[in-house]
Amino acid sequence: MKLLTGLFVAAILTASATPASAAIVYNLAFRLPGEVASFDSRITADAGETFSGVEILLIETVDSPSESILGNDSLVDAFVPNRFGNLTAFKASVEASGSDGDFSSLSSNLDGGNPGPGLNDRTISFLAIGAGLGSAGKTSVALGVLPNGKTAREAVLGTVTLIAPTAGETTFSVNDFSSVSSDFGTFGIGSLEIASRDSGGSFNNGSLTLVTAIPEPSSLAFLMAVGTICVARRRQRRIVS
Repeated sequence: MKLLTGLFVAAILTASATPASAAIVYNLAFRLPGEVASFDSRITADAGETFSGVEILLIETVDSPSESILGNDSLVDAFVPNRFGNLTAFKASVEASGSDGDFSSLSSNLDGGNPGPGLNDRTISFLAIGAGLGSAGKTSVALGVLPNGKTAREAVLGTVTLIAPTAGETTFSVNDFSSVSSDFGTFGIGSLEIASRDSGGSFNNGSLTLVTAIPEPSSLAFLMAVGTICVARRRQRRIVS
């Protein structure tokens, strides 16, 4: 597979569509195995090629003087590190549009919680009901400080298998199920959608487009030549028989 164009983690975190003054930005994104997390990307693939174990991510970018919500340790519990910032809930849908590409095996990452309402083959959902009841919430991983001084964290929300179209292109999108609700929340803050917008930031959906590779002219000519030879041999066999 060959990357065509795309915005990857570094690009997402340094120059997104949000205003330069944005303080906290959340991006939903896909990450193919062995690749960098991406959203709004275009990747070439063989016809019908299958990509298993594609991760669905929530990426938080924080611009000073705001502080990370997912990394907030103000209510550290001796048995549940970083409990304050852990995700207590999320709900996001996955969709495919264009050509005949499809997806399957959509699965929520339930570490630290339980299946949330509405979990199905097109929706990932998660719910944590408190450390005392055995669900500490979903933790995130620090991505470090970026060259522009912003800090970033990510949480893996689930996995999905993406299937490239047999021809043309298919766009896969991961969307906040209902942007006006608190589908994404933490123990202490509540709605991440509201908190990010109140800070001057935003909460953004993500997408990845798989484009069926078109053989180069030389390769296409070679395939046509092979096909012609095969047809000629079949005709010779019929004549001989």
